[in-house]
Amino acid sequence: MPSKADWRKDMNHFMRVEASVHSNIALTIKDSKNNPQQQIGDIEEMIQEEMDVLIVSPLGPDLIVAVIIRAINAKIPVILLDRKINSNNYTAYLESDNIEIGRNAGKYIFSSKRIL
Repeated sequence: MPSKADWRKDMNHFMRVEASVHSNIALTIKDSKNNPQQQIGDIEEMIQEEMDVLIVSPLGPDLIVAVIIRAINAKIPVILLDRKINSNNYTAYLESDNIEIGRNAGKYIFSSKRIL
């Protein structure tokens, strides 16, 4: 069974593929390896580099609030992915529809006659 790390690795791969077909996009992906202090440092570095937008999957609802607010104050839009923070200081939030994912998995299993 694929792990969450596999899912994230695949997502990063497909983001790189999509970015590669757009000459006006330079994609930078950082991996904090589940270390909140590393994630904060990575975000601070990207603020210093004046990135155009940040897409962040927060490691905790409170841990990165201050650095996200710093990004917003620096006029860098912040899109949260999968998890929210305990603040309304972000630009957008994208989440998965786990019910739909479950339906699709069930349809796939049924249509392929796989038995778990």
